[in-house]
Amino acid sequence: MDGDKEMNLRYAGKCALCGEEIPQGARAIYNTASRSVRHLDCNAGVDRGVAGGSAQREYERRRAKDDARVAEQKANVQSVFGTGFLGRVATFLAVDDSPRRSTQVWAQGAAGEERVAGWLDRLAEVGVVTLHDRRIPGTRANIDHIAVTPWGVWVIDAKRYLHKRPDVVTEGGFLGFGKSDAPSRSSDQPAIGVNGYLWRATLDTLAFMPLASADPYGGVIITDWYVNPEKPDERFKCTVYILDARLRADGLNVAVFKQTRDATGGWIDAPSAGQTETDIENAILTRARQLRLSNIRG
Repeated sequence: MDGDKEMNLRYAGKCALCGEEIPQGARAIYNTASRSVRHLDCNAGVDRGVAGGSAQREYERRRAKDDARVAEQKANVQSVFGTGFLGRVATFLAVDDSPRRSTQVWAQGAAGEERVAGWLDRLAEVGVVTLHDRRIPGTRANIDHIAVTPWGVWVIDAKRYLHKRPDVVTEGGFLGFGKSDAPSRSSDQPAIGVNGYLWRATLDTLAFMPLASADPYGGVIITDWYVNPEKPDERFKCTVYILDARLRADGLNVAVFKQTRDATGGWIDAPSAGQTETDIENAILTRARQLRLSNIRG
């Protein structure tokens, strides 16, 4: 800021940002233009975000869908067998109410981001400002953590590895080609900017829909409107965001848009079935795993 001067205060003052008293002799910033003082590392007024917020919201959304699905299945079973002993047995045998893996990973991701944020926030005492869960404009993707330090700005993605160390990949060039320090082997790391299996699986799964655009660097696939011949008064389009360079259950996100014809024959927006997005994600993940297995088997 123009007029800023770092100095030891000759007189006590009040921080212009947070309002706290700064004692005489403390190191602070004095602004000659406004004749105000502030702490060296005062972050008052900065929205630092909530670590794991997006992942937690996605978990809650998916869990609500899962709970609604289970409740509907239980109601269907009980409508046939009743709510007595026979109905309870039939429900136990027919309905799986255990949490889905594709739902649970979002809660685990949120918890992991919170732990990483706890470690990063301790660096405030050395002048590091950390921001959490920052949305990337124009997409549904987010950055887990940003650390603003006196030595530069660091973008941090929180991931959990079980029983293995991550490969270090040096990427360069517009297409994202690079070399890995891991031994030569079949890898999830694609030559494009996102996971190759998820990318191919998405194109295969949505092959029945016309393609509007595909960005292999940003990991976004957008279809055009598709009309089912059996239901000519409805049409759908999808946007798929591939969020990771590895094959993971939380490595993609699907948005489904639906329109129906009104009385004049025009198209109007309509809500899509909540389970549709989850079903498409599961279909893509299944196809991606098939592609990976076929590649490993050679």
